[in-house]
Amino acid sequence: MTNQQIAWEAFLRRVDELLGQPGETYESIGNRIGVGRSAVFDWRNKGKGGKRVPFETMCRYLRGVGLDPEDFFTVKEIEESDFAYVPKANTQLGAGSSLVVQDGHGKDHAFRKEFIRSLGHFDTRRLVLFDVIGDSMEPLVQDGDTVLVERFDEPKPRNGEIWAVWVGDEVLIKRVQARPDGWLLTSDNRRYTPIEATGEQENFGLIGRVRWLGRVF
Repeated sequence: MTNQQIAWEAFLRRVDELLGQPGETYESIGNRIGVGRSAVFDWRNKGKGGKRVPFETMCRYLRGVGLDPEDFFTVKEIEESDFAYVPKANTQLGAGSSLVVQDGHGKDHAFRKEFIRSLGHFDTRRLVLFDVIGDSMEPLVQDGDTVLVERFDEPKPRNGEIWAVWVGDEVLIKRVQARPDGWLLTSDNRRYTPIEATGEQENFGLIGRVRWLGRVF
Protein backbone atom coordinates (compact mmCIF):
# COMPACT_ATOMS: atom_id res chain seq x y z
CA MET A 1 0.00 0.00 0.00
CA THR A 2 1.14 3.54 -0.72
CA ASN A 3 1.22 6.21 2.00
CA GLN A 4 -1.78 7.80 0.31
CA GLN A 5 -3.78 4.57 0.56
CA ILE A 6 -2.76 4.07 4.20
CA ALA A 7 -3.84 7.63 4.97
CA TRP A 8 -7.16 7.07 3.25
CA GLU A 9 -7.88 3.89 5.22
CA ALA A 10 -7.07 5.75 8.45
CA PHE A 11 -9.36 8.59 7.36
CA LEU A 12 -12.27 6.16 6.80
CA ARG A 13 -11.70 4.56 10.20
CA ARG A 14 -11.79 8.00 11.77
CA VAL A 15 -15.06 8.76 9.94
CA ASP A 16 -16.53 5.58 11.47
CA GLU A 17 -15.36 6.69 14.92
CA LEU A 18 -16.91 10.13 14.49
CA LEU A 19 -20.22 8.70 13.30
CA GLY A 20 -20.38 6.77 16.56
CA GLN A 21 -20.23 9.99 18.58
CA PRO A 22 -23.36 11.95 19.61
CA GLY A 23 -24.27 14.73 17.21
CA GLU A 24 -21.96 13.61 14.40
CA THR A 25 -23.55 12.97 10.99
CA TYR A 26 -22.41 12.61 7.38
CA GLU A 27 -23.27 16.28 6.98
CA SER A 28 -21.27 17.44 10.02
CA ILE A 29 -18.23 15.46 8.88
CA GLY A 30 -18.59 16.89 5.37
CA ASN A 31 -18.65 20.38 6.87
CA ARG A 32 -15.38 19.62 8.67
CA ILE A 33 -13.56 18.88 5.42
CA GLY A 34 -15.43 21.02 2.90
CA VAL A 35 -17.49 18.40 1.01
CA GLY A 36 -21.16 17.44 0.83
CA ARG A 37 -22.76 14.73 2.96
CA SER A 38 -23.30 12.48 -0.09
CA ALA A 39 -19.55 12.34 -0.73
CA VAL A 40 -18.86 11.12 2.80
CA PHE A 41 -21.72 8.61 2.53
CA ASP A 42 -20.39 7.21 -0.76
CA TRP A 43 -16.83 6.96 0.56
CA ARG A 44 -17.93 4.99 3.60
CA ASN A 45 -20.72 2.85 2.18
CA LYS A 46 -19.95 2.45 -1.51
CA GLY A 47 -16.15 2.61 -1.60
CA LYS A 48 -16.30 5.39 -4.16
CA GLY A 49 -13.48 7.88 -4.76
CA GLY A 50 -11.29 9.52 -2.19
CA LYS A 51 -8.01 7.67 -2.26
CA ARG A 52 -6.82 9.39 -5.46
CA VAL A 53 -7.50 12.97 -4.40
CA PRO A 54 -4.64 15.51 -4.71
CA PHE A 55 -2.06 15.41 -1.95
CA GLU A 56 -3.08 18.77 -0.49
CA THR A 57 -6.73 17.68 -0.42
CA MET A 58 -5.83 14.49 1.42
CA CYS A 59 -3.95 16.53 4.03
CA ARG A 60 -7.02 18.75 4.45
CA TYR A 61 -9.28 15.73 4.92
CA LEU A 62 -6.94 14.28 7.56
CA ARG A 63 -6.70 17.55 9.47
CA GLY A 64 -10.47 18.01 9.26
CA VAL A 65 -11.13 14.80 11.20
CA GLY A 66 -8.33 15.38 13.70
CA LEU A 67 -5.54 13.33 12.13
CA ASP A 68 -1.99 14.61 11.55
CA PRO A 69 -0.67 14.28 7.96
CA GLU A 70 2.85 13.82 9.41
CA ASP A 71 1.70 10.42 10.70
CA PHE A 72 1.38 9.27 7.08
CA PHE A 73 3.68 11.46 4.98
CA THR A 74 7.23 12.72 5.42
CA VAL A 75 7.88 16.29 6.52
CA LYS A 76 9.61 16.83 3.17
CA GLU A 77 6.51 15.75 1.24
CA ILE A 78 4.37 18.14 3.23
CA GLU A 79 6.84 21.04 3.00
CA GLU A 80 7.27 20.59 -0.75
CA SER A 81 3.55 20.65 -1.45
CA ASP A 82 2.20 23.78 -3.09
CA PHE A 83 -0.20 24.76 -0.33
CA ALA A 84 -0.09 26.05 3.23
CA TYR A 85 -3.07 25.67 5.52
CA VAL A 86 -4.48 28.52 7.60
CA PRO A 87 -7.14 27.96 10.28
CA LYS A 88 -10.33 29.97 10.38
CA ALA A 89 -11.32 31.20 13.83
CA ASN A 90 -14.86 30.53 14.99
CA THR A 91 -14.80 34.04 16.46
CA GLN A 92 -16.11 36.66 14.04
CA LEU A 93 -14.59 40.13 13.79
CA GLY A 94 -17.10 42.89 14.37
CA ALA A 95 -17.11 45.89 12.06
CA GLY A 96 -19.75 47.84 13.87
CA SER A 97 -21.02 44.91 15.87
CA SER A 98 -19.36 41.75 17.08
CA LEU A 99 -20.27 38.19 17.86
CA VAL A 100 -18.08 35.62 19.56
CA VAL A 101 -19.41 32.24 18.48
CA GLN A 102 -17.00 30.08 20.48
CA ASP A 103 -13.31 29.78 21.17
CA GLY A 104 -10.98 27.73 18.99
CA HIS A 105 -10.66 27.12 15.27
CA GLY A 106 -12.93 25.85 12.55
CA LYS A 107 -11.79 24.37 9.24
CA ASP A 108 -8.35 24.97 7.74
CA HIS A 109 -8.22 26.79 4.40
CA ALA A 110 -5.55 26.25 1.75
CA PHE A 111 -3.45 29.10 0.36
CA ARG A 112 -0.73 28.72 -2.23
CA LYS A 113 2.64 29.07 -0.55
CA GLU A 114 3.69 31.42 -3.35
CA PHE A 115 0.90 33.78 -2.28
CA ILE A 116 1.88 33.55 1.40
CA ARG A 117 5.51 34.33 0.50
CA SER A 118 4.37 37.34 -1.54
CA LEU A 119 3.02 38.89 1.66
CA GLY A 120 6.33 38.49 3.47
CA HIS A 121 8.34 35.81 5.24
CA PHE A 122 5.53 34.39 7.32
CA ASP A 123 5.36 31.58 9.79
CA THR A 124 1.92 30.26 8.82
CA ARG A 125 1.31 29.38 12.48
CA ARG A 126 0.93 33.14 13.02
CA LEU A 127 -1.85 33.41 10.44
CA VAL A 128 -5.56 33.04 11.10
CA LEU A 129 -8.72 33.81 9.12
CA PHE A 130 -11.70 35.68 10.52
CA ASP A 131 -15.14 36.34 9.08
CA VAL A 132 -16.32 39.95 9.42
CA ILE A 133 -19.75 41.17 10.46
CA GLY A 134 -20.94 44.77 10.39
CA ASP A 135 -20.33 47.81 8.18
CA SER A 136 -18.05 50.10 10.19
CA MET A 137 -15.06 49.45 7.87
CA GLU A 138 -16.97 49.93 4.62
CA PRO A 139 -16.35 50.51 1.82
CA LEU A 140 -12.98 48.71 2.08
CA VAL A 141 -14.00 45.83 4.34
CA GLN A 142 -17.61 44.79 4.02
CA ASP A 143 -20.05 42.70 6.01
CA GLY A 144 -19.41 39.03 5.20
CA ASP A 145 -15.79 39.45 4.06
CA THR A 146 -13.07 37.10 5.28
CA VAL A 147 -9.75 38.61 6.39
CA LEU A 148 -6.32 37.08 6.88
CA VAL A 149 -4.70 38.26 10.12
CA GLU A 150 -1.01 38.05 11.02
CA ARG A 151 -0.41 37.74 14.77
CA PHE A 152 2.67 39.00 16.64
CA ASP A 153 4.25 38.19 20.00
CA GLU A 154 5.08 41.89 20.40
CA PRO A 155 2.71 43.84 18.14
CA LYS A 156 3.97 47.23 16.94
CA PRO A 157 1.29 48.71 14.66
CA ARG A 158 1.97 51.64 12.37
CA ASN A 159 -0.56 54.44 12.25
CA GLY A 160 -3.33 53.79 9.75
CA GLU A 161 -2.93 50.01 9.58
CA ILE A 162 -6.01 47.82 9.95
CA TRP A 163 -5.86 45.46 12.92
CA ALA A 164 -8.00 42.92 14.67
CA VAL A 165 -8.36 44.01 18.29
CA TRP A 166 -10.36 43.04 21.33
CA VAL A 167 -12.14 45.58 23.49
CA GLY A 168 -14.00 44.21 26.49
CA ASP A 169 -16.07 41.28 25.24
CA GLU A 170 -15.92 42.44 21.62
CA VAL A 171 -13.52 41.39 18.87
CA LEU A 172 -13.27 44.18 16.32
CA ILE A 173 -11.52 45.25 13.12
CA LYS A 174 -10.33 48.87 13.15
CA ARG A 175 -7.64 51.25 11.96
CA VAL A 176 -5.16 51.98 14.73
CA GLN A 177 -3.40 55.20 15.60
CA ALA A 178 -0.86 55.57 18.40
CA ARG A 179 -1.50 58.19 21.07
CA PRO A 180 0.68 59.21 24.02
CA ASP A 181 -1.55 57.29 26.43
CA GLY A 182 -2.65 54.38 24.20
CA TRP A 183 -4.52 53.89 20.94
CA LEU A 184 -7.28 55.49 18.90
CA LEU A 185 -9.38 52.94 17.01
CA THR A 186 -11.18 54.41 14.01
CA SER A 187 -13.64 53.17 11.39
CA ASP A 188 -13.61 53.88 7.66
CA ASN A 189 -17.36 54.41 7.87
CA ARG A 190 -17.60 57.88 9.41
CA ARG A 191 -20.94 57.11 11.03
CA TYR A 192 -19.02 55.29 13.77
CA THR A 193 -17.40 57.11 16.67
CA PRO A 194 -13.67 56.42 17.31
CA ILE A 195 -12.81 54.28 20.32
CA GLU A 196 -10.11 55.39 22.75
CA ALA A 197 -8.04 52.64 24.39
CA THR A 198 -5.42 53.49 26.99
CA GLY A 199 -2.18 51.58 27.31
CA GLU A 200 -3.08 50.43 30.82
CA GLN A 201 -6.57 49.26 29.89
CA GLU A 202 -7.01 45.64 30.96
CA ASN A 203 -9.88 44.93 28.58
CA PHE A 204 -8.01 45.91 25.39
CA GLY A 205 -5.51 44.05 23.27
CA LEU A 206 -4.06 43.87 19.75
CA ILE A 207 -4.70 40.54 18.02
CA GLY A 208 -2.97 41.00 14.67
CA ARG A 209 -2.65 42.98 11.48
CA VAL A 210 -5.09 42.43 8.62
CA ARG A 211 -3.08 41.47 5.53
CA TRP A 212 -5.65 40.24 2.99
CA LEU A 213 -9.38 40.05 2.48
CA GLY A 214 -11.57 37.75 0.46
CA ARG A 215 -15.12 38.36 -0.68
CA VAL A 216 -17.90 36.22 -2.15
CA PHE A 217 -19.99 38.01 -4.78
